Amino acid sequence: MVLSTLIFQLNIAELPSLASINPADSAVNGGTVVTVIGTSFRANSLYCKIDTSIGLGTFVSSTEAQCLAPAHIVGTAPISVSSNNYEFSTNAVQITYRGMYSPCFSE
Repeated sequence: MVLSTLIFQLNIAELPSLASINPADSAVNGGTVVTVIGTSFRANSLYCKIDTSIGLGTFVSSTEAQCLAPAHIVGTAPISVSSNNYEFSTNAVQITYRGMYSPCFSE
C-alpha cells in the first residue's frame, strides 16, 4: 500500500495600510495622479478605489503607489488600495474634490 501526503501552503499577505496622499485634492473632472504613501504595497498588481470607482494603480515601491483620480462630485472621497481587487487597505485616506476653475481672460 502506498501512502501519499498532500501539503498545502497558504501565503497570507498583509493588507496595505495608508498614511497620506499627495496632492490631497483634485478637480471634479479628475485626471490627477495621486501619490499614495503607506505600507505593504505589492508589485504583482495594484488597484485603487476612490469612493466607488476602482481602477488599476501604479506600483512604485512597497511604501508608495500612484492612483489616477476619476471624475467625482465636489466634496471628499476615500482612497484605498488592494493587491487583489477584493481586500482593500485596512484604512482609507481622503481626497478632496474641488470645482473646476476656468481661466479668466482680459483684453
